[in-house]
Amino acid sequence: MKKWTLPLLTILLNTHAFAEKKAIEIENYQINPIDIFDADGNPLKEVNTKTLPKPNVTVLASNDELGIVKILDLQGKEIWLDTLDLKMNIGKTVSLPCVKLAMNLPEDNTRTGTSGFGSACKKGS
Repeated sequence: MKKWTLPLLTILLNTHAFAEKKAIEIENYQINPIDIFDADGNPLKEVNTKTLPKPNVTVLASNDELGIVKILDLQGKEIWLDTLDLKMNIGKTVSLPCVKLAMNLPEDNTRTGTSGFGSACKKGS
């Protein structure tokens, strides 16, 4: 029993370490100037990225519905930024049903078509 205690404890501790969620960070600002929003997603103003904290900036909160994230600016004030204007360390995951991706038409079928010159064209004229 003593032989298994240390390996089992090691596995449990490592599993816990991997289970922790990685903090979301802003790695870069994609545009300059960048828009600042309120918590409801309404634009407030445009600022130069030099006035914002240098990346990597920890995200305090996010609103996936509006596509905005909250950070602290250099004065310690909470501001919201659009995720499309940012390069993040964790990408957004979109779940799509595989069945809908694989279906092109209700039934498999072929359609006639031409490649190059069509039947109505005279080659060389």
